Amino acid sequence: FDLRGNGGGSLSEAIKIVNMFVPKGVTLVTTKGKIKRSNREYKTDSEPLDTIMPIVVLVNGNTASASEITSGSLQDLDRAVIMGTRTFGKGLVQQPVELPHDASLKVTVSKYHIPSGRCIQAINYRHTGGGYRENIADSLTHVFKTRNGRIVHDGGGIKPDITVKPDSLPNIAAYLCQGGLDSTEVALYYVTDYIASHPTIAPADEFRLTDAEYADFKQRVIDAGFKYDRETNKLYDELVQMAKFEGYYDDAKTEFDALKAKLKHNLTRELDNNRAIISHMLEQSIVSAYYYQKGSIACTLSYDTQVQEAVKLINDRERYESILK
Repeated sequence: FDLRGNGGGSLSEAIKIVNMFVPKGVTLVTTKGKIKRSNREYKTDSEPLDTIMPIVVLVNGNTASASEITSGSLQDLDRAVIMGTRTFGKGLVQQPVELPHDASLKVTVSKYHIPSGRCIQAINYRHTGGGYRENIADSLTHVFKTRNGRIVHDGGGIKPDITVKPDSLPNIAAYLCQGGLDSTEVALYYVTDYIASHPTIAPADEFRLTDAEYADFKQRVIDAGFKYDRETNKLYDELVQMAKFEGYYDDAKTEFDALKAKLKHNLTRELDNNRAIISHMLEQSIVSAYYYQKGSIACTLSYDTQVQEAVKLINDRERYESILK
């Protein structure tokens, strides 16, 4: 399952998804509030499709609400390994209350609790002293146990069983992606020209730019006078200002000048060093024009570190089962 960036949806659909992989009659969600009528219990009500197939669920900080109920329930029941980064932490049940003049007020009436009994809500809303919100500190969380006795905590979304951080995007790639007045939009023009001159391309999961095609793109970037900021240069400027403020810049000026020379932009080198990720960005844009969203996803999978780690784990049954014990 890939629930990264999935902000949730219908609770009933989340329960149906989990029900595909866990037995009938299992309590997945309970809602608990200050008012008794807000308390409810939700169980699986159908026979599952499969109860032994290995499952890995990918999550991140934008996995929220019903998606957290799906991933958290599978984790609490030791039915899946959760991989990625900590989820958002939305565990509140809200209901709209109609007000005069066609207005409405959304009121929090209870909290979601998943099979282990924990609540996934990460933000504590208080209304004393004027009202404020705060993230629940780790020291204030409580210990719960999964079906197999593994320790999990409440109060901070779903923490993955295996943390795998997403691939980072270097500055040059980020600047090539962006459009607008401050951009040469050289990547956009390259993709547009490529599509116009290629009636067809290879299948989405096989399409790759050739050496000659990337060399053509690189030359276009250079000819366009492409410029971008780097964090190292920003930090260098801050360091120089601090050195001047503290009075030791003049004594170390030779060293500062040498460092500045080392940090000087070398566009050709940056394009070569980051070829893999820049090529992938271009390939994904090109593929999406021919194969749309489905093709774009297929193109991405071969580069996605988190997906690759998930596949490795599924193929290593011994390691997979050891994590759930």
